[in-house]
Amino acid sequence: MGAGEQVCAYDDQNDRARVIEEQANSGQRVVEVRSYRGAGTDTFRLTKNLFIWVFLAGSSSIVLAYSMRHAVVDDAYIYLQVARNFKEGFGWSFNKNELSNPCTGPMYVLFLASLLRLGIPGEAALLLSFSLSTMIGACILFRLFDRADLVFAVASSTIFLTSTTLLTACGLETGWFFVGVLGAIWCYQKRRWLRLGLLLGILHLFVPTEFC
Repeated sequence: MGAGEQVCAYDDQNDRARVIEEQANSGQRVVEVRSYRGAGTDTFRLTKNLFIWVFLAGSSSIVLAYSMRHAVVDDAYIYLQVARNFKEGFGWSFNKNELSNPCTGPMYVLFLASLLRLGIPGEAALLLSFSLSTMIGACILFRLFDRADLVFAVASSTIFLTSTTLLTACGLETGWFFVGVLGAIWCYQKRRWLRLGLLLGILHLFVPTEFC
């Protein structure tokens, strides 16, 4: 390999164009582009790390949700009441058959109504929602940084799990809003433009109450 030439590696086909473009802009000529998937070792390591973190984040979020069972935010019960009325066929309202919209995140109402439809009781639905959002958010955050620095990935995800912004909004849609933001960053990083557009549209329907 001559001077100014560079052997590069990429994660997937969408990442290949970015790697070539970055090296070209740096004045280096790419003589070979290899996929991590071909070697297998790095892919296996990253997948193993992710599965381990999914287990740890999942366990932590369940314990966290259980510990917060007496600290569910009052506004969460407004969402729950609207979701319950909607599920039972009384319309989109806080009081039965009285049309109103006391919620800023309609997607969260539909999500809670789906949990209620599955037979999950009221407060348990709020805690399950909180647990799922914190777990998924922590896993996405871990995935964003694990290639660069495993320690930083674990640290940033742990901070997310214990964030006061999430803990003081237990039962609200705040966690899902952050999941959408992190998911949009991941889509941008991976150049998944269609998914990015869909997520940004959904985020508009998950606007947290405290943001309004």
